[in-house]
Amino acid sequence: MSKAERQKAILKIIRTTRIATQHELREALLKKFDVECDQATMSRDMKELGLVRLADLEGPYYALLNGAVAERESSTEALLLARLVRGVQHSGNLVVIHTDAANAHPVAEALDRLGIPDIIGTVAGDNTILAVVREGAKAKKVADRILKEAGKA
Repeated sequence: MSKAERQKAILKIIRTTRIATQHELREALLKKFDVECDQATMSRDMKELGLVRLADLEGPYYALLNGAVAERESSTEALLLARLVRGVQHSGNLVVIHTDAANAHPVAEALDRLGIPDIIGTVAGDNTILAVVREGAKAKKVADRILKEAGKA
């Protein structure tokens, strides 16, 4: 099976079955499509497809943002921020980003991939991200940029 066919099969599984782990996804791929792949291949495919791990009252699950594969990585990040960012506040050289429970890590990863030059690092908890703004930069400007990327400004 080609990479494109394997990724199409992964999307079909994600759209029809609640999958909580990469291991579950690999098992479903083998069972439903008789396709074996290692963890590294699965991880790369999931990243390329724009799959994110979310959580609700039933627990964690993988989902495709807005039901479509993003054509550019930056649009994947913007979709993720739009879906998961609930609020942004700033103080001094710190920006605090709020998400729903268990969604801080994917948002922090998206912020890191966006490469906002004034952010020198992020730390993610369960539902809160702390972004440290470089000395001399304005935290308000960074907070506004995050809101703009999320489509909320």
